Parts: sequence; structure tokens; C-alpha cells
Amino acid sequence: ISSHCFLCDRSFDTDEGLQQHKQGSPAHIFDCRSCDRHYDSEHARQQHLRGSPVHALSFDCETCNRSFGNKDALHQRLM
Repeated sequence: ISSHCFLCDRSFDTDEGLQQHKQGSPAHIFDCRSCDRHYDSEHARQQHLRGSPVHALSFDCETCNRSFGNKDALHQRLM
């Protein structure tokens, strides 16, 4: 079984080889490593990072296991 880079249309013998390729190739400079998406510019990648709920900062309450979008909201919950 081989791992395939759809952006470059290259195949690799292992997943490790594919990951090494993605980290070292200039073609992947605008990749989101967390969710394996490619963007055409740094601006587009940053927009994705800001807008994606997957990358949203969360502040977790250890007492009730809820997540809050900022420290103030978490602090208010704790009061």
C-alpha cells in the first residue's frame, strides 16, 4: 500500500515518507498540518485557522467539563 500526495501527484511507500515529503516540500508551505488541507496563500491558511471551529481556542472548565471561547467567560463561570 502506498501513500499518495494529491497536491504533487506523488506516491510514497509509507505514511512516514509522505509526511516527510509534506514537511520538506515548498509546495506544502501553506498546508494546515492539523487537518491536512492545502491553501494557495498564507492569508488563506490564516483565514482558515481563524474561522475553523477545529482550531478555535478553548478554555475548559475542569469542574463541569464545558469549554469557553475566552478566559473571561471561563472566569465568570467559576465565580
